[in-house]
Amino acid sequence: MVNRRNARSRNVCTCFGAANVIVTELWKNIERAVEYGEFEPSTSLDSLLNLMENVCGVDVSKERDELDKYIHHMREENLEAAINSAKSISYNLLSDLVSACEKEKI
Repeated sequence: MVNRRNARSRNVCTCFGAANVIVTELWKNIERAVEYGEFEPSTSLDSLLNLMENVCGVDVSKERDELDKYIHHMREENLEAAINSAKSISYNLLSDLVSACEKEKI
């Protein structure tokens, strides 16, 4: 029998782990753009946003919209705008997760 506390703890770890991967990938893309002039963003981040929505119960519509902007900015080689989008996504993800934890959604 799975105890609710252990299940909740695993979900919290999964959710913060997914957020960590998303944020890390955003900034790795920017680092590659700065260091090597490679402006090709990761497009697999959408599946991690789906996980955040389905497992964590977090509304990621703001992050999804901002991710679309981020990808567009990276493809246009607009580094300043891409950095602003990455900051927004990073902040919103962590803020939404903390809020979900406080409301015990996860």
